[in-house]
Amino acid sequence: MRKMRRLGLLVFALFPFMTNGQELFSRLGSLPDGPLDYVDSVAIYRMLDRGYKLQNGSGNRDSAIVYYKAALRESQLRNQHRHRARILTYIGSWYIAKADYPSAIRFMSLSAEAYRQKGEYPFKQYFSLSGLYVQVGAYDQSIALYQKVAVQTPRCVVDSYYYYLTFTNAADAYWQKGKADSATKLYYRILSGTRQADTNHAILIRAYTGLANIQMRLEQWDKVWPLMDKAIALAKHRGDSSEIINMIANKGTIYYQKKQYEEAKAYHYPALAYAHRKNDVHLIYTSAFILGATLAKEGRYPEAQRMAREAYDKASGISSTAEWLSASYLMGCVYTHTGQYAIAKRYLLPAVAYAEQYNNLVNVGDGYDHLSTIYAGLGQYKKALYYKERQLKIQDSFTGSNNAGRIAEVEMKYKTAEKDKLLAQKELQLITERNRIREKNIWIGGLGAGGLLLALILSGLYTRKQQREKLHRSYILNLEKDGEILALKAKMEGEEEERLRLARDLHDGVVVKFSAVKMNLSVLPERHHSLEGAGDFRQIISRLDEATTELRATAHNLLPDTLLEGGLSEAVYYFCRNVQHSGLDIDLQYTDIPRFDPGFELSVYRIIQELVQNVLKHAAATQALVQMIYNEGLLNITVEDNGKGFGLEAPAPEGIGLRNLRSRTASLKGYMDLRSSPGKGTSVYLEFTINKRTN
Repeated sequence: MRKMRRLGLLVFALFPFMTNGQELFSRLGSLPDGPLDYVDSVAIYRMLDRGYKLQNGSGNRDSAIVYYKAALRESQLRNQHRHRARILTYIGSWYIAKADYPSAIRFMSLSAEAYRQKGEYPFKQYFSLSGLYVQVGAYDQSIALYQKVAVQTPRCVVDSYYYYLTFTNAADAYWQKGKADSATKLYYRILSGTRQADTNHAILIRAYTGLANIQMRLEQWDKVWPLMDKAIALAKHRGDSSEIINMIANKGTIYYQKKQYEEAKAYHYPALAYAHRKNDVHLIYTSAFILGATLAKEGRYPEAQRMAREAYDKASGISSTAEWLSASYLMGCVYTHTGQYAIAKRYLLPAVAYAEQYNNLVNVGDGYDHLSTIYAGLGQYKKALYYKERQLKIQDSFTGSNNAGRIAEVEMKYKTAEKDKLLAQKELQLITERNRIREKNIWIGGLGAGGLLLALILSGLYTRKQQREKLHRSYILNLEKDGEILALKAKMEGEEEERLRLARDLHDGVVVKFSAVKMNLSVLPERHHSLEGAGDFRQIISRLDEATTELRATAHNLLPDTLLEGGLSEAVYYFCRNVQHSGLDIDLQYTDIPRFDPGFELSVYRIIQELVQNVLKHAAATQALVQMIYNEGLLNITVEDNGKGFGLEAPAPEGIGLRNLRSRTASLKGYMDLRSSPGKGTSVYLEFTINKRTN
């Protein structure tokens, strides 16, 4: 049981929260967004472009460094030193991807210096270097770089993404050095200074998870969960599945620290499976580490050793100091529980020595605790007591009331500062409002009369503007109507031309031919005496006469000669007389109607003709009235019938014919009124104002 408690302290101290599936690479910086946007030398450009595509493609990524270094040599040979800084960044990023952090530090440092020589601030390179220093355990250098950035960064980039990411790396360094209060202060500075933009969510997630890690160390569970919930909400907002999975894995780690092992495994087993599918080595390490520690607590040492080995191999492969220390301690812990103290020492002693060298108090304390257990198991109680005393001393520095008090004080200062900021904003708003009211009261008296005058002027201008807009709308509407009328007139003229052509063809062509045929037939009995008394022959002659008459009447309707010669009233008279032969009794009434413009007369004649044709086709009427009255420039026309009528309230009672009649009437600037009801016939009233239409 005592060994199990010590294992809990080990994991409690060693495990750093993950911020996303590629947390390490995100911390150190990624490749530049794309190839160089300007390069004088085509050779250099091609080398960099080829290397960039290899590193980001599915081919041999290791070959990218060959092109990057060739580009560096080419820039030196061609004295194109302005490209040196960018090329060095490409090389450093390649070493980061290969987890060769010492080489990455070297090239990122050279790149930062090259940018400074160009007069550009290398905040991206400083961010990468601060994370690299944490990875190799150079915590003091990471903190020193953060302090340099905080003091020397130009104001134009103070709120930049990389500026605050450098702060998060420094906070990690403070935490590894056992300065939880300094880390807390820096995290809260990040939260208060970072804008709540989508691009800054990764920074806020790291700040919240860092604070949750510190509170978890102090076993302040009521503070841990709200911080984690904020981090998870931001991860979901970003929509990054890897980041969400890592936040869920962090929840599993919290359950582990609370000794809720089943819940911890329920979170970390799925996370481990996901990490294997995505080949996310950092998440594989995290979940394997927690699962190994959990299985060891349950006494399932073979399974625990397998998980611990996987975590150790992944940590060694990514060359991460913190992960390597934690995995070494876990391996030592598992071997200690199985009584294999010599193997346990082989893992623990190098790790403790490294932690002592870099003053990593988080890992040193837990290393001392495990060495105490090992030496006790070997019977070397003096060494066991020595390491136990040192471990308790370090533990007190973390969990003691003074440290907790300092952290609580930092939290209180942050909350107080936020409240003061809010109060200051409200006070500023209040002062601004008071000044506005005071200025308003001063100006009200002096500007009252002027305001009234201005209101009158504006009212006049507004009224004038409304009138102009009304006139403009009316003008536009008239133009549209005129356009429609012109289009309709053009259509009507086309129809009349077609009627004229048909009438001439019928009258001058078909009717003449029919007459010639009749004449030829009429002389046949003189040559063939047998036809003189033949009834069939006489019937053919009679039918031919009827057809000729009907064709002549049709030609006349298409182009009524009486309209051209006698005017509208005479043309309507002959039309109605011809229609009466169809069985419809038409009562025609008209006054003395003068001659009008031929085009107007023809259009009105066609309208009357169409109305009477509608009575014949649709009304089933026996009587009809056609009335034309002209008085003082006003022409009134009425066409009524005693037919079956129709309901005007029915949907779409008017057909195409009636709609055409309305359009034709409107084109003549006339008015049309239609009244009808079932069983009571139909009445159509037309009214035209005659202005300059008469000859």
